[in-house]
Parts: sequence; structure tokens; C-alpha cells
Amino acid sequence: MCKIVSCLLLVSCLFLTKGIMVSAQTSPPANNSNQSAKKVDQQSEKIKKKIEKIGLGNDITLVLTGGREFYGSVKSIETDTVLIYEVDTKQLIEIKYVEINKVWKGYGGVGFNGKRIKPSKQKIGLIVGLAAIFIPVIIALRSLR
Repeated sequence: MCKIVSCLLLVSCLFLTKGIMVSAQTSPPANNSNQSAKKVDQQSEKIKKKIEKIGLGNDITLVLTGGREFYGSVKSIETDTVLIYEVDTKQLIEIKYVEINKVWKGYGGVGFNGKRIKPSKQKIGLIVGLAAIFIPVIIALRSLR
């Protein structure tokens, strides 16, 4: 019983502090440069549309193709680039759409490794953490009867 409780607490702590980031990256075929250029253009257009949907002045997270992440508010949406005020470095950063791999609205709290935790992952972590606390309490109360 005690081992189960400690395992649940450990799992909930991992969810709360780190989150789980799963990313699937595909690379365009190397033999057809025209096809890969079209793919890059389509990807850039999707990224631009997502940023436009989030809108000016709203919080945003940008994950670049190399894995680097930027968190801030959208200041300007241009034809090929987006300008954000990055909250961690407190400076304006211009990023090309072709360099961006993922985009989502908002940014979470800072985790142990300096990266922010995606807001949806924070909610999942909170639910798991509360379950890890309340399930053992309920089991203990039922065993007292």
C-alpha cells in the first residue's frame, strides 16, 4: 500500500514539473527539391495561419525546428516573419515562419529544466497530482471501516 502511494506521488510530481513532450518530426524526401520546397511553403503557411488565429498581443509559444522554444506575446505578423516580445529574455525577437516547427497559444510556468510547461500538460499534471493525493486517502478511509 505504501509503495503504491509513493509511486503515485512520484508520477504526479513528474507530470507537474516536467510534462510529457512527444513530437514526431518528419523530413522531406531528399530526392525532389521542388516537392520539399512546396512542403516548406505549406508548413510556413500553416504556422502563419495559426499565429494569425492567436492574434496580436496574445501569449504564444514557438518551437523552432532545432528544438529551441520562445515564449512571448505577438507584436507583429509579417509576410515571412513574426515579431514577438520574448518574456524570458525581455527583448523583441523576429522569427521566420520556415524556422518554426510548432505553435500554441499561451505559455506555462517554468519547469526545472528552464523550459516552460505547455498549459494543457499543466492541467493533466494537476489532475494526476490530485488523484495521487485523494485516491490513497479514500482507500485509507475505507480500510478504517
